[in-house]
Amino acid sequence: MHQLRREGHKIVNVDARVYHYSPRGWRFFYWRALVTGRDADRKFVALHAPSRSQRIVKSFSRWWTMSWRTTRRVLSHAPQTGMPLWQIPFSLVVGLAFYTLAFLGHFSLAAGLVSDEIETVPDYVGHS
Repeated sequence: MHQLRREGHKIVNVDARVYHYSPRGWRFFYWRALVTGRDADRKFVALHAPSRSQRIVKSFSRWWTMSWRTTRRVLSHAPQTGMPLWQIPFSLVVGLAFYTLAFLGHFSLAAGLVSDEIETVPDYVGHS
């Protein structure tokens, strides 16, 4: 983003709502969440070049932030989207499970529990 700005590109954020297909099964959900966490750690290292302890603290901080944001968004947007009340707890569970798995991916890479390797897309992911 910083490089694009230096090159004269304007970054625009829009409040867009989209429809997307649900994840392609639980294996995809699990894989995507772990990759999201590992990518968050890589981004933190690239932008801040922190120590291992800073990376571990960031993994917990991001977990809290994303869990809070997910809860807030589900509860505030449910009436606008027409989500029935009985679906709200399930939506929260899925969102919080995703970011808990993302935390595990982030923490495990930050703590050195897994090696930083090139991510490959598994065969079961397929195409959108």
